[in-house]
Amino acid sequence: MGDRRLPGVGIVLALVLDALALTVLGADAARQPDNRAHVDHAETAQAQARAVAIAEALFSYSGADMPAQRAEAADLITGDLVTQYAELLGQAEKTVREQQVTSKVTHSGVRLLDPGKAEVLLFLTQSSARPGEAPNSGGTQFVLTLVRGGSGWQQAKGSAIDLLGAR
Repeated sequence: MGDRRLPGVGIVLALVLDALALTVLGADAARQPDNRAHVDHAETAQAQARAVAIAEALFSYSGADMPAQRAEAADLITGDLVTQYAELLGQAEKTVREQQVTSKVTHSGVRLLDPGKAEVLLFLTQSSARPGEAPNSGGTQFVLTLVRGGSGWQQAKGSAIDLLGAR
């Protein structure tokens, strides 16, 4: 009588195993947060560019014109960040009367992107100069949280500057 294998058993077994694998993978994907940072390149680039612009604007200022700095910041930030920034600027105001502080984001990356929020990690280098003195420089890293506004990533919100334990 020869070989009595049932035709198609291998195919049925393969289909069952494939369905099981898809079910497991689907369940795992359902548990993942809606982080689009690595798949939505256009939105990621927009959020990143906006975070860089906000960070450079907030941390570049002249000691001679702090009221203008406060007014510019009021257009960029909301929520708890307003209080946090006012405290930081108040501390700086005591020491930067004649200084010009320039900040440049050297590296950045979006660590979370969902439909209403983006968290951007920024590495910032600051240089400060007083008339007649050699310039000083230093750096820091922090996370800036952006929220979606009417026409894109408009404002930082909440406790938006996480200094990553640098305080």
